[in-house]
Amino acid sequence: MRRNHSEDLQHQAEHSRTRRPPVLSYLVILFAVAFLLLLLAYFQQQRVSDQTTDALKQSVSAVGAIENMMGENEDLRQEVSSLKEEYQKLEDLYQTESQARGELEGQAVALDYLWRIQRFWDRGNRTEALALVKALEESGFASSLPRTSPSGAEGSSPLDQYNALLDALDYRSEP
Repeated sequence: MRRNHSEDLQHQAEHSRTRRPPVLSYLVILFAVAFLLLLLAYFQQQRVSDQTTDALKQSVSAVGAIENMMGENEDLRQEVSSLKEEYQKLEDLYQTESQARGELEGQAVALDYLWRIQRFWDRGNRTEALALVKALEESGFASSLPRTSPSGAEGSSPLDQYNALLDALDYRSEP
């Protein structure tokens, strides 16, 4: 039995030696797995960090693009404002020129009547001259006759000439 007991002790000693290496290998495996998990977590964190950095870069470039667009928008608003002012000036100029053109056309029509009235008067055709005076008065162009001599010429103005013809034709006393 003693031998048995010493064999058992020897057997247990051998088993204890053999059991320690598996525990040690389990610990090494556990540390290796933990290290791999930490390494995996690190790489995932790096990937998330890179994605976040890329997203931030895109946001910064988008903000820059928006700021550029806002600047362009403001420039366009100022350009529209200046174009509206220019348009208004041109519209006013057009109205002024249109009114002046209308006045000149009225003067041309009135001067044409005056010229024809004078021709009929000079030829001694009082009836035709009176008919043209009546037509001129009814058309309203008589008020368009210039009050000054054209081009600073000496002599009476077209309105003065018209009034002289009316006196000569005795139009004001006509019914």
